[in-house]
Amino acid sequence: ALLIHAGHQTTTGHACWALIDLLRNPGELTKVVAEQQELVPSGQPLERSRVHRLAALDRALHETERLHPLTNGMVRRATESFDYAGYHIPKGSIVLTFPRLSHRQPELYPEPGRYNPDRFIGNKAARQALIGFGGGLHRCIGMRFAYLEMNVVLTRLLQRFDLELIDVDVEPEPGQKVKWPQHPCRVRYTKKES
Repeated sequence: ALLIHAGHQTTTGHACWALIDLLRNPGELTKVVAEQQELVPSGQPLERSRVHRLAALDRALHETERLHPLTNGMVRRATESFDYAGYHIPKGSIVLTFPRLSHRQPELYPEPGRYNPDRFIGNKAARQALIGFGGGLHRCIGMRFAYLEMNVVLTRLLQRFDLELIDVDVEPEPGQKVKWPQHPCRVRYTKKES
């Protein structure tokens, strides 16, 4: 039950931030919607093979993971000694990782504060360095399912509704909890005509 709750919390929060990011960036939203119309026309079944071809939405989801990681940090134990930034980290040391910091390293993500899903085109290293779902052996086993689920939910929402973000200056929840968008975070929606 705990895994299902944790998966729901992170996937739902990530989908909320992705929608906020797209609504804040109409040029990217236009790319995503155009690709959806081409690959998954409204009213057609959302087959997994088609969903996996939604590259613009996939890049948008990764950029949201980069900008709005839901976890505060992760604790790991160093499995070998290493040097980093002038410090020696002995094997067995407790190491803390903070996605909000690592996802904004300018040498890996130029203009780190700017929303730019296209930064992932042909940049496998940038995608692999994301740790919003953990990393290495400890990467969330449900990550691929979460991305599939978010692709489906966001595709259906964008196909069926015109959406407008009312509260544009949304911040993450304060404190040590999962970093959902802080209230108020309202979206106006109108059902599209068939």
